[in-house]
Amino acid sequence: MKNFKAFTFFLLFALLISTACSSPRYLSSPANFKQHVKGLFLEYTLGKPKDKIIGEIIEVNPEEVIILLIEENASIRTIPKSEILEADIIVASTSDNPKSISTWAGLVNLLSVSHGRVGVFSLPINLLTTISIGNSAAKSAYRIKYPADVSWDQMNKFARFPQGIPASIDRNEIN
Repeated sequence: MKNFKAFTFFLLFALLISTACSSPRYLSSPANFKQHVKGLFLEYTLGKPKDKIIGEIIEVNPEEVIILLIEENASIRTIPKSEILEADIIVASTSDNPKSISTWAGLVNLLSVSHGRVGVFSLPINLLTTISIGNSAAKSAYRIKYPADVSWDQMNKFARFPQGIPASIDRNEIN
């Protein structure tokens, strides 16, 4: 009875962990990416690890990037190229097929049946591993790293206005 309670507690804990995370609402799903009309999102750290800035890429020019901050009172911010040593361009909510990964992860749990008595111990380990992998695959974001994966000259293709903000549009009216 004591083992059953511990096992039940472990399953409830694993279920709680697997549902606790969620992907950002501002990201498009991979299926809707072709119809995504806004720019992609840039995430970079100012100086301290806690000072992360995330915003939609509006324009990239040779000297700076203009982003629309993701906040309640979203505002336009201009960031000089020299200030961004490393950054992530957030493309979509996931890069893989999370259903396929979750299916295979679930099938791995069935292997515990073949372990006999040891399955009582291997099933919780398998569950912990596969739930975390499945959760990570379903909730993670596909990112492109600057400058490792993309150069500054290529970043304009991720902007809402790849050729620059047209003269007829007021920067302060962008939302």
